[in-house]
Amino acid sequence: MFANYKRERSSFDNAFALTYGFFKTGQTPLRKSDDKIEISSKYGYQTGKHWYLATLLSFRSLLKPGFNFPNDSVKIADFLAPGYITLSSGMDYKPKEDFSFFLSPITGKVTIVNNTITDYILVHNIWYNADQVQIILGLKDMKHRYNQALADAGGLRGRSCSI
Repeated sequence: MFANYKRERSSFDNAFALTYGFFKTGQTPLRKSDDKIEISSKYGYQTGKHWYLATLLSFRSLLKPGFNFPNDSVKIADFLAPGYITLSSGMDYKPKEDFSFFLSPITGKVTIVNNTITDYILVHNIWYNADQVQIILGLKDMKHRYNQALADAGGLRGRSCSI
């Protein structure tokens, strides 16, 4: 869905996309194949015949939980897990009303991860639970050594490392 507005040298281009799909093959249960909510808004100030100085703000996430099939008890994604907010600035080329080419050399992106999904982490296309990742990276050993060093330094109360 689109909602665009233009007045004098200012323009707003807004878009909303909501997709949700399923598939079923053979005896397998019904599975989610597509799930996305995306909202974007772009403001532009006309600087030339077809050129606009523009800023784009967008939000993207899922609607429903995603699972690591065939084990549908392992939730790997959900609303705001992850969620993305992007802010971009640049030049927008609009030679026609229904065509826009946005060049953005300046972009910032924030990734939001809801706490309910942090038990599993994707590493090289394999899902690991948080304990496995800590062992792989040696973080548990680092945590133990840090806490031991604090205790040896006089037992500083209220300070510890938790990973």
